[in-house]
Amino acid sequence: MPSQPDLPQKLIDEFKSEPQNYPGLIPALHDGESFGNCVEQWRKLGVLYAEDIMRNAPNQCPVDYHLRVSENDTQSAFGQVDKNGRMQGIGRECHDFIYEGQFKDNVYHGWGRYISSQGVYWGLFNMGLRHGHGKWVGAGGDTREGNWVNGQMK
Repeated sequence: MPSQPDLPQKLIDEFKSEPQNYPGLIPALHDGESFGNCVEQWRKLGVLYAEDIMRNAPNQCPVDYHLRVSENDTQSAFGQVDKNGRMQGIGRECHDFIYEGQFKDNVYHGWGRYISSQGVYWGLFNMGLRHGHGKWVGAGGDTREGNWVNGQMK
């Protein structure tokens, strides 16, 4: 199996760093305490490396290694962007939650990890909704794993 091309160093470094509330997000951060709780949960879970996302990416969502790395056009996320500034590939978004994973047209699409004050989801997304195999671990310890369809566990 051929090796995958290297990701841009700027993106690799970003995924090793603590999630930040990017400058454009300050008005969008509705609950600083929730974001702080998400960062604390992120620390407990450990770093999700860009390479982990690539390894879990489904075949129908390949990673384009040639996309530039920057904030997206709405300054809501950081990662691979297309020529119009939309997230297309691997990135991280921080609001009152933290999402790390694949994007398509600024929306979660492919494999990712979503951390909120309610819990953590690892798995597949389709156009912003949990869709495909995934695992949810709630803040209270409840766990659901299986196939999700349009955001609902089936």
